Amino acid sequence: MKIGAAHSLPVQRMLKKAGIHLLHNEHTLVDLAEQTINVVGVGDLWNRECCPDQAFAGLEEQYPTILLSHNPDTKTELATYPWQLMLSGHTHGGQVYLPGLGAPLAPVKDKKYVRGLHRLGDRWLHISKGVGNLNGLRFNCRPEVSLLEIS
Repeated sequence: MKIGAAHSLPVQRMLKKAGIHLLHNEHTLVDLAEQTINVVGVGDLWNRECCPDQAFAGLEEQYPTILLSHNPDTKTELATYPWQLMLSGHTHGGQVYLPGLGAPLAPVKDKKYVRGLHRLGDRWLHISKGVGNLNGLRFNCRPEVSLLEIS
């Protein structure tokens, strides 16, 4: 078992029991509004479970790709793979957001990408603040549920 992975096992079992397929270093094709898209999910970066070669193996590149990666720091590691939109969380928006300083406590290396929608060349990265928190703490960082319209 990888470091820190034990806490995710109950969540994985709960999702499986609910009939929800977890995209863990794999991809699937989804038909939405008469459009076929790839949805790729990678494992957790900090637990050394992010295996993009495995996740993207056999991907049908003629379709647009949405990448699900919990930690936005993977954007650099996954830059050579074919995706157009990456959806992330992990940061809780920094939980503590200070005007002029940003989110100094955000658990990411690249503090520029802590929340919101960002353009990365011809790609997009969206980082949700989510609804959770660590130790019950949020300051100037309201929880959110995001709705993105993709065309």
